[in-house]
Amino acid sequence: MKRSQILLVVLALGCAALAACGWDPSRPFDREAPAVREAVAELDGGDASVAAATLQEYLSTGPCKEGSIGTPDLLKKRPDGTFDLGLSLFRIGEHYGRRFGEEQIDAGKPR
Repeated sequence: MKRSQILLVVLALGCAALAACGWDPSRPFDREAPAVREAVAELDGGDASVAAATLQEYLSTGPCKEGSIGTPDLLKKRPDGTFDLGLSLFRIGEHYGRRFGEEQIDAGKPR
């Protein structure tokens, strides 16, 4: 194989790998936005409240009050941050009640 053909194959494989990962070149920083990366680190470190606050600011939802949270159009444009905000709020909810799935143990239902 010629050097140019090898380069072409390598580039094609690289593009295929990026496409398979769901990376969109028109939106290169959605997945790795600094605020989302910071929030995920906080969530992984066990501080869901800080993660939620960071993502609420990033997504312009405002804090969850009385069971309601803002839903600006920005949520549609930043799905990764929206998903991580849901995880953060879910983890916060577990601090006030049972862990997900444990409520079935009290009810006598199998897991």
